[in-house]
Amino acid sequence: MPLTACAPLAVAKEKGFFTKHGLDEVTLVRESNWRGITDGITGGYLDAAQMPSGMPLWLTLGGHENRPVPIVTSLTMTRNGNAITLAKRFYDQGVYSLSDFKEMLHNTRKATIEWEWCIHPLCTICCCVTGWQLAVLTRSRR
Repeated sequence: MPLTACAPLAVAKEKGFFTKHGLDEVTLVRESNWRGITDGITGGYLDAAQMPSGMPLWLTLGGHENRPVPIVTSLTMTRNGNAITLAKRFYDQGVYSLSDFKEMLHNTRKATIEWEWCIHPLCTICCCVTGWQLAVLTRSRR
């Protein structure tokens, strides 16, 4: 995927690090989405792939078409970037930094912030949120 997280692989290829360490036939291929990576790994036409940290476990447990595909994770390059983004209306109100946002909240007694979020089901934050939800549900049922 053409994300900034692929930079170490692109630089390693350009600097010859793969060849230096005996990996002479490395070809970096750009996939357009996570489904392409899933299909490539499960279909056998990708030998390796950079993927979200939860995807190897998901594939190994049969997350794709209920068919387990054993995956070995040899290197963790990132645990996925997560961000809190604000609606453009805050920018229009002069909120350009965290301190501006804090001041706006402090100065507005009845500030209503509607939180809307979207995460990839395999990213680290999803695992954390799901774990938190399970912990809360387990405690509430005791």
